[in-house]
Amino acid sequence: MSQGSLIQRFDNRLSRYLVVGVISTATHFIALILLVELFSAPILPATALAFCASLAVSFSLNYLFAFRARTPVIDSFMRFTLVTLAGLSLNLGAMELLVNRLGIHYILANCVAIVLVTANNFSLHVLWTFKHR
Repeated sequence: MSQGSLIQRFDNRLSRYLVVGVISTATHFIALILLVELFSAPILPATALAFCASLAVSFSLNYLFAFRARTPVIDSFMRFTLVTLAGLSLNLGAMELLVNRLGIHYILANCVAIVLVTANNFSLHVLWTFKHR
């Protein structure tokens, strides 16, 4: 496979991943805002629940659409969940620092956290979760 086709394959996968990310992020934001504004949930538990709500959406769409995985579903789901838990830790750490320590509004802080988690998770998914074995 030529370098050009590898780059194109990477770009296509990244584009699909970003589309899935937008859908997953919307799920995360809607859940977070509902939990905080409607149910007065504290920021960190609300963030954790919102992150988990986006997990189901994210795995399904990434497996079927973004990566068009040929790996066994259970194997991919276990790896995806581990990567997601690492992302959750990164997300919670960012929210703790930005909201509780630096006083940044939770929605802006969540935007920063999402950028960090997206870069981390895509890299791990390419290299491990959905890697063709």
